[in-house]
Amino acid sequence: WRNAAVIAATVDVDELEDCTRITVVSEPIGEAATVVMEYRVYADGEIAVTESLKDAGKLSEAPLLPRFGMQLVMPGEYSCMEFFGKGPFENYVDRQSSALVGRYSQRVEDQYHYGYVRPQESGSKTGMKWLRVTDANGTGLEISSDQKFTGSALPFSVADMDVRMLGNNQAHSLELKAKAHENNRRSGKTYVNVDLRHTGLGCVNSWGAWPRKEYRVAPAEYTFRMRLRPVNN
Repeated sequence: WRNAAVIAATVDVDELEDCTRITVVSEPIGEAATVVMEYRVYADGEIAVTESLKDAGKLSEAPLLPRFGMQLVMPGEYSCMEFFGKGPFENYVDRQSSALVGRYSQRVEDQYHYGYVRPQESGSKTGMKWLRVTDANGTGLEISSDQKFTGSALPFSVADMDVRMLGNNQAHSLELKAKAHENNRRSGKTYVNVDLRHTGLGCVNSWGAWPRKEYRVAPAEYTFRMRLRPVNN
């Protein structure tokens, strides 16, 4: 899944009574799965998104998924994060019992925990109903869903936190500081992650152990519904 490419095979556009519907079907990922994306674009700028993972014949034989969801990239000045979900600290499906449901406002540059010696997953929050990423004036984007999801907004990408993707097994978390552009967020980017399913951290008996079975993401069909809405102050 690390190197899986989602390449569009077909793109269909339909004009419906109240919106424009765009349906994108990917080429098969190996022989395991296809991704079907449906976007319904409304006149007020709201977009209803449905992301589906479909069996291409051998999905049940595929490896476990690390996560199922989407990532989008925003300019770095969108560095204010507000959400309704579990917080205020990072939490995951198997590490969230002490987190409290509430409405939180935080900064994107504070989401990564540089105390981790090597770059790794960080900053996610579970049980979200909505997530807003805005600039200092309150202008930006809101992502909401009728399905509780895991979300994060980070100053660098998932690939930046993957030591094997970096090709450097001696990388340290502090090496990510330059990518964060903490002193001038306009020079950087904000990576927004929203996941219907996200693998737990594991560590049942030591750091590095697999998560318990109920906290893994099995290779199966999934459908994630969300709405993207522009917000202004």
